[in-house]
Amino acid sequence: MGLATRLALLGGLGYLVFTGVRARQRPARRATPGQGRSVPEVSEWDGPLVDEPQIGPVEATDEALSVADEQDFADIVTAVQLAWGSGHTADMRGYLSPEMADYFDRALATNLDHGVENRVEQVWDVRVEPISDRWDGDLRYVTARLRWMAVDYTVDLSKLASEPGYVIDGSPATPAECEEVWTFVKAKEGAWMLSGIEQEH
Repeated sequence: MGLATRLALLGGLGYLVFTGVRARQRPARRATPGQGRSVPEVSEWDGPLVDEPQIGPVEATDEALSVADEQDFADIVTAVQLAWGSGHTADMRGYLSPEMADYFDRALATNLDHGVENRVEQVWDVRVEPISDRWDGDLRYVTARLRWMAVDYTVDLSKLASEPGYVIDGSPATPAECEEVWTFVKAKEGAWMLSGIEQEH
């Protein structure tokens, strides 16, 4: 999620720049109060997850993105957000690169270890703004700025829903506008997968 927005983990805020490609675009804007956090970030006690892959020179492509491609990106956003928000990371594996799948598993475990849970219960009005489109060998990478609406909030699992401080970020009653920069990858004959999320502190 958006993701210039972040999940607040107890004990501190983290910083994530996790991607399957070397080329980076400018980060999404920082969230202001009322915006969602969506997908997680690394907490300051977690440290780096994996080394960023080293890829060869990339070249721009003149192959236009289709409406179907952009709908695929929107579908991935929705599936990943809802799977993350329900804690069912297995439901998103078909949409993720192996590195991103490992990241989400670890991030969910870290949140549970520290007694917090980020819930995303609705996602709608996903808008896609392509930023870059390039090839690395047989792999096509597209980075896009994504905006969507979501019910997105974080709770303290040590408290009851009726207790003060149960909701520590966001609101279960007020939808938030989210904005993030995601990178998608696919082989020539393959399906799009999420390969990276760019997030600022």
